Amino acid sequence: MNLTMRNSATMRDSALMAAVAAWLSTVGALNGMPLAVDAGEPESDQAAEEVVLRLSDGRFLQTGGDGAVRADRLFPTEFETFELLPLAESRIALRAHHGRFLLAEGRDANRLRADSPRIVPDDRETMVVHPLEANRVALRARNFREFIRFADEDSQSPADSPAEQPTPGQTVEIFRAGEVPFAVRSALAMAIQGLAMKELEGEQYDKVDTRKRVKYIELPAPTLRHPKRTKRHRVLSMAEEYHLKAQLDGPLTVQISRMPYLKGYYQRGTGLLLFVVETRVPVRGRVRYVIPGTLSASTGFLTTVRLNMVGEIRAEKSDQQLSLTPPELRQIQVEMRGLDLSNDVLHVVRRQIEDLINRELRKNNDRIRREANEALAKAVEAQEFRHPLLNFLNLP
Repeated sequence: MNLTMRNSATMRDSALMAAVAAWLSTVGALNGMPLAVDAGEPESDQAAEEVVLRLSDGRFLQTGGDGAVRADRLFPTEFETFELLPLAESRIALRAHHGRFLLAEGRDANRLRADSPRIVPDDRETMVVHPLEANRVALRARNFREFIRFADEDSQSPADSPAEQPTPGQTVEIFRAGEVPFAVRSALAMAIQGLAMKELEGEQYDKVDTRKRVKYIELPAPTLRHPKRTKRHRVLSMAEEYHLKAQLDGPLTVQISRMPYLKGYYQRGTGLLLFVVETRVPVRGRVRYVIPGTLSASTGFLTTVRLNMVGEIRAEKSDQQLSLTPPELRQIQVEMRGLDLSNDVLHVVRRQIEDLINRELRKNNDRIRREANEALAKAVEAQEFRHPLLNFLNLP
């Protein structure tokens, strides 16, 4: 069967292909996961299944010990796992990890709480399913008009919307959840680590950044008509130049700590592969700071750059072809640890320098993530090949 898979051009590399082959050939480990079912009326005698509920912004619904239902993580854990009980007439009941049903509370029954100790769900614990596009659905409590709100929205409140038109904050995707086996994750991590080493080893990052610093001070400049008048005076105007050279200083490490695989509950052929990756990159280099004609200082450095990333790959099957989207990072955190400076004067304040750099990195996390996703998209090309990928993903 021909598959359309979007993947990196580096798929030609034998190390990566070997890891992907090992990953994709682990059919037996995932074939035990149930197949997606048709949207419609579930039979009342169907067995309960474990599912996760994902909002449009990528966060998963979770339940706390106090019964509160909220969205927080970008990947599911036991607190984001619910037991779905199919009922008759397109209705379901959802039981939280601590054994209590989700209850639609409030006058309009449009808020959820995991607080119902009932053994058999009543109207407020019974949710009517309204299928929307793809795997997305809206829910409302039986015999109530309002759709359940999963997230607050600034643009439009449910009271402003017709009952038959749920807003994005009133919709969720329901997935069956499984985990890619540890051996497969390890093989893939080793392949990525080897490719990254090959790309970075011997390469040098070399960048010059010039900034102009201008500072002003406000001083009193009163007049008869304006006794409180002030005047702005420039007290500092200078150009600063930063020259940074850096390169890999030893083997980097890549660890895929989590890789949940989600399959659409109400939509055939919809899947989502999530990954939580931790990377440690040892770096050495030299930085030079110059104020032309005034000051010049430089120092060598050793440090470790840590990257923690949460991302996803979406799978869609149609006409016997499977399309995998490019990896998309949903979250990235970059920080520097263990800064060591060869300049003895600067080394004394290395902790303060490290904290300053990490604050700047945190402020730029969104930009870093956006640029990383753009780079991933540009590095992707479509390829046609034969492989039992359908069996691995277990899509009908």
